[in-house]
Parts: sequence; C-alpha cells; structure tokens
Amino acid sequence: MTPLVDGSFEIREMHMGINGRRLDGSQMAARGYTLSATDFHIVIEIPVGSPDGHYKRHAPDYQYHVTYIVEPMLEVLWRTSVSRDDARYKVLFPITTPLVLHAPHVQENTVPEARVFSVVLGPLLHDVVLRNITFFTSVLTVEESNARGFTVQEHRHSNGTKSISVSVPFAADIVLKDASEMMDAKCHFVPAYLLRFGFSDMTESFTSAES
Repeated sequence: MTPLVDGSFEIREMHMGINGRRLDGSQMAARGYTLSATDFHIVIEIPVGSPDGHYKRHAPDYQYHVTYIVEPMLEVLWRTSVSRDDARYKVLFPITTPLVLHAPHVQENTVPEARVFSVVLGPLLHDVVLRNITFFTSVLTVEESNARGFTVQEHRHSNGTKSISVSVPFAADIVLKDASEMMDAKCHFVPAYLLRFGFSDMTESFTSAES
C-alpha cells in the first residue's frame, strides 16, 4: 500500500475478516487472531489450524502430505494529510502453508488372549477413504473384509479427523500360522493398508502403511 510507504496519511479504521466477512474484536480474540500496524506494514496473525480455514491432502511421490488454507480479509480506512480525503482499501488474500509430511500411523492393539488381531490407522482427514486391505494371500475390499467376519470401522473425532480400525480373528484363513517343533502355533499377521484419497485434481492417489 503506497500510503503506508510515504507516511502522509492517517489510519482511521483497520479491520480484519475471513472469507470476506468482517470480524469484531471478541471474535478475533476467541480465534487467537491479531491485527497490528508498524510504520511500514499491517500485520495479521492467524494460527495454523484455526476453524476458519481447512486442511487439504496431497500425495507427492505417494506420500501423504497436508497443507492448511485460509483466506483473511483486510479492510483499511485512511485519510491523506494533503487532500484530507478518506480512502478505503479492502483485499482478500488466500494463504496456503507449505506441504507438511503427515504419514499415517499404525497402532497395534492386539490382545493375544482375545484371539483377535487389532490395529488402528490414523489420524486421517475426513475425506480419506479406505478402499482395500492387502493381506499375505489376497487383497480384499472393505465390504469383502466385513463379509468374511473381519471388522473394519471408521472412528470420527471431534477435531474433524478420523481413524480406521481393523480386527481379524486368529482363526481367519488369511492368517499365516507357523508351527514350531514344540507344536505351539504362532500366528503372524502383517496387513498393508492401501488408501485412496479423493483429490478433485487427481485421478488416483495412494499411500500405504504396514504393521
């Protein structure tokens, strides 16, 4: 803004907003936003993850990344010292953070006494969809897995993310059993989760995680 450079002006009003809508002081404070001015700049600070923005998924090189996108608005009313005329400036400027690697985490919750393998994948963004589960001997869809007596469930969390749990009985035919010389059966279950992300600008994007 040129008037901020030459100094021949007086700022009479200064407001910020989100998505074209002005916020008052209490709304800004509740969200942790700040608006300030120096001799040369007007500064808006918005915490990453604020409720007025949203996360977007990306999969460069088949790795799960996220960015955060928010669109603040700045509105300034100033008066020049020469003409004494008021001028109003209003601009929207979308901000996108750099890519951040956010690899899915697999947590194993298996309790041997229950005779059921149990793993949880997450946290994931709300529009990530599990399509297939790759086992040692086959690749099954979620529907096929549930039909064979496995339990595949989504768990949505209050912060907008979700996790996916998979439970498979020890007795399932996809579980490899390794019998030792003592005839004690040892079960091995290493699922690979294949996720498909619903990007609007990509046909297919995949990532995988193994436990």
